[in-house]
Amino acid sequence: MQSSVTCTDALDDPGTPYTLSRKMNQGNADPGTLGNDFGLFAMPLWANLQARYPAHARGWNQRLSALTMARSGIVHDDGAKIARVKSDGWPLTLR
Repeated sequence: MQSSVTCTDALDDPGTPYTLSRKMNQGNADPGTLGNDFGLFAMPLWANLQARYPAHARGWNQRLSALTMARSGIVHDDGAKIARVKSDGWPLTLR
């Protein structure tokens, strides 16, 4: 009988080296976390994005950082983080 183990199964197995070092299990999806996790597969995320989309990659990184900080500030009721996001020019509004 053949094994039916898939790539997804291997990635979700707690004993798999990729899973042991995966930062998404420990934190938010900020640029560093995503960069680390893509790096587990020898994929330098931000360097590749910069090479492919030089006019956009830095802005994507900055927006993701701001979004993560805003989320953290809101979830943890941290006024300093919310103020920092606003002072950096990112409006926080609910619609």
